[in-house]
Amino acid sequence: MSFRASGDALIIEDPDKVQTWKVENAEENITTKRYNARGSVSAGGINVDVSKKPPKQIFDLSQNTVFNEVALDNGLVRVGGKFRLSEKKENRAVVAFQECTIDLNFGLKLDLGFLFAIRAFVMGTDESGWLETTYLSDAVRIGRGNKGSMFVLTRDEDAVTP
Repeated sequence: MSFRASGDALIIEDPDKVQTWKVENAEENITTKRYNARGSVSAGGINVDVSKKPPKQIFDLSQNTVFNEVALDNGLVRVGGKFRLSEKKENRAVVAFQECTIDLNFGLKLDLGFLFAIRAFVMGTDESGWLETTYLSDAVRIGRGNKGSMFVLTRDEDAVTP
């Protein structure tokens, strides 16, 4: 099996079948656009460089939460919040980002979650992003985000080279 990107589409090539994923914004109030940054992650406008260390994405199905964690040289950045399954697309999780913390190695912890609260007040909703799963196996999950990001996630940390 192999994967290749073509513009806004992800093509999964399998000897048995070929699948093409195209950008579709089925959620109101959430913008969808092409992502032009390499080596970074973004949540609600907060961008973090991940070119040196791979990020973690943690779905907790029992709590309906999703968090992205990035270990940096000086600490840990954690962004996330509640998610719900989309009523319009079966493979989409709609995310309400609520938390953002920067935990620095020397004991200082910054809580920037208020930025998401301000955004929610201005926009009239706390839902600000979505994640789609385009391929899933026991070892790998391939997905897309509403800002055009494409990611390949594995449970095996040793298999990742930033």
